[in-house]
Amino acid sequence: TPVTDSTSGFRAMNRKAVSTLFVHNRFTYTLETLIQAGKAGLVVENVKITTNAKTRESRLFSSIPEYLR
Repeated sequence: TPVTDSTSGFRAMNRKAVSTLFVHNRFTYTLETLIQAGKAGLVVENVKITTNAKTRESRLFSSIPEYLR
């Protein structure tokens, strides 16, 4: 299944997927879990999401030190 937006940050997993995939830290779930799911033969599907208009500035840069650890 082609994944159209793998970096959106949204994931939904059943119990089997949660017990099969290894999450190293809170940033792991982005691309690594898709690779792990494919290698484990798990089904991956796209689910369309909608987003709200921007209401604040991004907090991305404040989390960089934790990501680099």
